[in-house]
Amino acid sequence: MLYMKAKGNVYRSKRVLIEAINKMLVDQAKAAAKKAVVADQAAAKKAVEKKPVEKKVAEKKPVEKKPVEKKAAEKKAAEKK
Repeated sequence: MLYMKAKGNVYRSKRVLIEAINKMLVDQAKAAAKKAVVADQAAAKKAVEKKPVEKKVAEKKPVEKKPVEKKAAEKKAAEKK
């Protein structure tokens, strides 16, 4: 599109054309930086949202019996035999 404008005499001089090119490059760099910031924010938000889920999973794990309780259960089983 820039080529067509340059050939169509939209830019009155080479200096104006170079200024337009530099302005477009700056705008592209700003857009890329903004996109990177938004991506970082989205990643941070996902990380924060995952923490409660991991906590819930940790809470659902079955609690193992203590060694003392296991021994007591074994004694009762042995007495019944």
